[in-house]
Amino acid sequence: MDYYSCMRKSIDFIEYNIIKNISLKEVADAGGFSLHHFQRIFKAMTGDCLREYIRKRRLTCASFELLYTDARIIEIALKYQFGSQESFTRAFKKVYNKTPAKYRKDKKNITYYHREKIDVENMKHITENIQVVYHSMIEKELKVVGVEYVENYNMSTFNKMLKDFIGRKDIIENAVDSNKIMGICYSDVSDFYPEKRVHYMFCTEVSDFKEIPKGMVAKVLPRREYLVFIHKASREKIDDTYKYIYGSFLPKSGYELLEGEDITMFDYKNNNESRLYVPIKKENNTNN
Repeated sequence: MDYYSCMRKSIDFIEYNIIKNISLKEVADAGGFSLHHFQRIFKAMTGDCLREYIRKRRLTCASFELLYTDARIIEIALKYQFGSQESFTRAFKKVYNKTPAKYRKDKKNITYYHREKIDVENMKHITENIQVVYHSMIEKELKVVGVEYVENYNMSTFNKMLKDFIGRKDIIENAVDSNKIMGICYSDVSDFYPEKRVHYMFCTEVSDFKEIPKGMVAKVLPRREYLVFIHKASREKIDDTYKYIYGSFLPKSGYELLEGEDITMFDYKNNNESRLYVPIKKENNTNN
């Protein structure tokens, strides 16, 4: 899969349909991605979450119409999918520090957000703390028990969830090694960026499901093939590795992603090494 070309197709789709009520899934489909993986790749490549990018582009296009057309503000608001003049005014003022009416009156063009360019040469990433173990098969199903969380995603809440689980993990019976913790990011997240809620689970492997503590859930991780990345830095910097994986490594790799959960495995006593598992299709045409 040529990730860069596919990404351009999705961005073209956004531009061609900027005034339409398009879903995030339609944008992902235009490039041939699943929504889950597309959002992570998009953010890693552009630095913006998908929903926010679309909102910014609509505000920019709307600002041109305020200056260069006689359309009423309510007409522009509805044209660019803001629902009402009030919601458009709030969003516009947050970005331009003035209301749409004042912006039109001042007659000064401020280009807020250009169309994103996917430029391979401008991709920047940090690789010195990342070791790639190209692929690995989890040979058996893994039984895990842990706690599911639905939280706003950022590193602060990630650490809060982890701390909560560490405080509860020792009540899990039949744990294979309670110091080995897994973090599972479910593929049904609605959007993956700060201030949006994500579905996450911290857990540990167990030998059986005989006793599941109150407030915890059991899950079976299927046997499948993964790309494995060893993150050799503190967990606080783990987002840098995910940006590298989705923004640089995967677009060049030739691997096809498999719809499924990303898994992070680490020893909670060792904050400076984690293993990141990204599910891939078994058949691939990589040159690596």
